[in-house]
Amino acid sequence: MIGMRWPSSQRREVWSQRIAKCLESDQGVKAVRNEEQKGLQLGIRGVPYFHRDGLTGLSGAQPPAVMAEWLRQKAGAQAPA
Repeated sequence: MIGMRWPSSQRREVWSQRIAKCLESDQGVKAVRNEEQKGLQLGIRGVPYFHRDGLTGLSGAQPPAVMAEWLRQKAGAQAPA
């Protein structure tokens, strides 16, 4: 895979330890439940779901042109003619 940078073995070990710690405690469950609640408050009912401003989003797999237009609207830019 061109341009992809794989983490060093030391970084992999650090992340492995963090993941194991998260899975062994309630910390991971609480984090997931908090994100789940945020999603429900935004009206998310499926994946994928993209949000830019925390208020509105784009649901489902979308064609690139649809996503580009949505991002332009969120950025306040006008679509090119």
